[in-house]
Parts: sequence; structure tokens; C-alpha cells
Amino acid sequence: MSSMSENKKIDHNYLYVTALREMNTESIQEINSNFYIDVSSLLDKIKTEEYDGIEVKVKTMFINITLDMISLIIETRLDKAIKLNTDENLLDVEQWILDKYRKFDSNTNIIIDAIKNGNNKLIQSISNRFKTKLVTVRFLHDLDEIVGFDLNKYGPFKREDVATIPNKNAQVLIKKKIIEKIYPS
Repeated sequence: MSSMSENKKIDHNYLYVTALREMNTESIQEINSNFYIDVSSLLDKIKTEEYDGIEVKVKTMFINITLDMISLIIETRLDKAIKLNTDENLLDVEQWILDKYRKFDSNTNIIIDAIKNGNNKLIQSISNRFKTKLVTVRFLHDLDEIVGFDLNKYGPFKREDVATIPNKNAQVLIKKKIIEKIYPS
């Protein structure tokens, strides 16, 4: 499939028509596979261009309206995918979001079933795995050695170090603004 910029210039009218078409049909509409890349490229180009006076306000409004329309398009398409239980015509990035949603939904059902069935061991096991699961973090400040929730020792760490530590420790350190979590792609 050729890129959107070759087929149709991305502008607010095009985004409006795409959003309207998506909202007024029951099925997920086919859109160009580069749709979000093309919109991102457009916004990147606009952000890097220099503007003066009133043009700055217009640029900001254009960016905000574009992002609102993109959010509406994504949400509408994902709502349909969930309702229809399909990923037909979803773009890769939308499928990535849908996969995260389905995992969330599945995990919720596992916990509800465990509670309903009195399966305390499963609930405790999941809780323990969550606390001790290693997550990747970047240190914003120096930190002496710590003992993880898994009882292993970690550190010491210097500012800008990247390391893996237990999730529960990471949550505490994030609240104290000592680290930030690095999310896998």
C-alpha cells in the first residue's frame, strides 16, 4: 500500500472525514497503513517550523485539534474492535493497544475467578510475583544499596544508571522521584 502522503494530503478536512466515516459505520474502516505515521510526520514538521505572532496560536490550535481528532479515531476504532471482537482493518499500533486491553481484561477475570472460588493461594502467588517481578528503571539520583522485596541486594546506583529491580521497590522509589520506570516496547 502506498503512503498516505502519496494518496491524500493529511489536513483537518481529511481527518474530519476519516473520523466521521469511522463514527457513522458499524465496521472498522480500512485506512492507510501509514495513517498515524503520516499524521505524526505532519505534526513534527509543524512543531519544528518557526512561527511568529498569531501564527503561534494557530499552530497550537492546529496541533490540539489534530490530536483530538486522532484520539477520537483511535477510540472509535478500538471500541468497535472490542464490541465486534475483531481486529479486522486495525492498524498495527491499534492492535498493540488492543492486545494490552485484552491482557488487562484476561487478568481481571483471573483475579475475579480466584476471589469467587476462594483461591487465596493464586491471589497470593500473583501478588508475590507482581512485587518481585523485575522492572527496568533509570535512576534520577544516586542511591545506596537496597534490599529488594525478593530479598536480593541491588546497587549502589549512580544518577543515570539503568538497572532492573523488583517492581514493588520501583513503585516506592518512583513515588520518591528517585527513579523512573522504563517501559518495554
